[in-house]
Amino acid sequence: MALIVEDGSSRPDANGYAGVAEADAYWQDRDNAVWAGATTAAKEAGLIQATQFLDAGFAWRGSRIDRDQALDWPRIGAVDNEGLERDSNSVPTEIKQATFELALQALSGALLPAESRGGLIDKVKAGSVEVEFSERAPMGRTYAFVERIIDGLTEGSARGATVELFRA
Repeated sequence: MALIVEDGSSRPDANGYAGVAEADAYWQDRDNAVWAGATTAAKEAGLIQATQFLDAGFAWRGSRIDRDQALDWPRIGAVDNEGLERDSNSVPTEIKQATFELALQALSGALLPAESRGGLIDKVKAGSVEVEFSERAPMGRTYAFVERIIDGLTEGSARGATVELFRA
């Protein structure tokens, strides 16, 4: 599937918050060789996966502009932590940056891999080494930097069954 970038018009066919050229510029500024060495197809797939991960995992402030739009952004009434309402005709910079960060992670594997028995581990022991996870530990991978980037645009909790992935 080809990457179709949301352009602020609430596209019904969009599957990405940002394009490869934007991501290339972001990662070039950060001198990231992994992103630079990836194929265009891999970059597009990563951007699509990252967008899907963001939309499935976070409850955003405000409301979608159009019920037929494919993605959660753009939105109306999305007021950030500083009390500023975000432009309803664009995808915020923070969402794009989070997309770039997750797309890079997607190049090396699934953003949310399947977990044996739901990933709920009480204790792991191998010889004298023992690991016991906190009762409040999230069961999947977390991306703290991404969470910090988008913090001002979320309601503070993820959706549905993925709550434990993002908020303890």
